[in-house]
Amino acid sequence: MRRIVALAVIAVVALPVFAWGQEAYMELLRQDIRTKKTEVLTMALALSDEEAGKFWPIHRQYETELAAIGDRRLANIKNYAEHYDTLNNAQADAILAAAFKIQKDRSALMEKYYKQIKKVLPATTAARWVQVEWFINDIIDVRIAAELPLVETVRDAVAEPKGSMGHKK
Repeated sequence: MRRIVALAVIAVVALPVFAWGQEAYMELLRQDIRTKKTEVLTMALALSDEEAGKFWPIHRQYETELAAIGDRRLANIKNYAEHYDTLNNAQADAILAAAFKIQKDRSALMEKYYKQIKKVLPATTAARWVQVEWFINDIIDVRIAAELPLVETVRDAVAEPKGSMGHKK
């Protein structure tokens, strides 16, 4: 089962993740990822018809909220790309503050929906859902990280350490 899930997830991210300025392409890619995720979850969770009737409406709501977080993430990445050549320390700090907030929100969303799913399905099924979601999200995160260049260090804007008398060392 693990191998099937891994192969299906790899298929999800086989296309390039980002094409700057191509909103229609991004929407098609998102739709493809949602379709593939549904296929992977269907295989991994192996729900009965009754369980599926309880699970999928909750999962669709989760996906809607996750997409909103994804929109914020994409906007933050675009902001980084737009300022990459001239990125200063304040901009880097703001971009990372937004990225940390996005990560926290994504984690909180997962916890929220884990709690909802385990109200209607066994906790073990809800836990499996979390594992598959993490697995898929981690692969997508790696693909995104691989496409983003590292931040260039701006040393002249960093405060130098001061001695005990307030003088620069």
